[in-house]
Amino acid sequence: MRDPPDRDTLCALHARLVSGDRLASEELSRRVLPALVEELVRKFPRADEHLIRDGVIDAILDYCTNPQRFDTGREVPLDRFLAKAAWSNVDNLLVAERRRKQRERRAGEKKREADVGLDPLARNIQQEEQEQAEQKRQALFAALKTPRDREILALWLDGVKDTREYARVLHITHLPFEQQKDEVYRNKERIIRFLRRKGLLP
Repeated sequence: MRDPPDRDTLCALHARLVSGDRLASEELSRRVLPALVEELVRKFPRADEHLIRDGVIDAILDYCTNPQRFDTGREVPLDRFLAKAAWSNVDNLLVAERRRKQRERRAGEKKREADVGLDPLARNIQQEEQEQAEQKRQALFAALKTPRDREILALWLDGVKDTREYARVLHITHLPFEQQKDEVYRNKERIIRFLRRKGLLP
């Protein structure tokens, strides 16, 4: 794990940026980029590293373009300020990526539906498969006792991987992100194990 530069070094770089020193941005990026990328890779273990790097670079560039956004009077060190901005960027990029994939999936489904519409036999098979899938889905939901567990199951069945969406359902968004991940994992595993014991999941 790479260590970020010390606070005095970051303060000096910030002062240079505010004064208009163009070389300071390159030096800042060289010093903080590797550690921030490494940190965000740990926080988003399933995300593409190129996407994470883009989010970190955007955070650094945004800051270097307008360094006055960083308030030196606060107790937050510059590397934590950048880490928060990078986390937000990566989170937004992941949401956009998920929406893009959903749009592509819907477009693919529409195309398949159009193709099936020309073939009565294929249409009947698809309809049977959809009915079976819906019956299985309803059986899973019926087995769970609480609306919260059903919401978590719905997110899981829809392929949602964003911890924050599960955290909202669990009302734990106030907890540190690592603790949120632990709670989300524990609840998902609890539900999946329960459904497997019922014979509803393989």
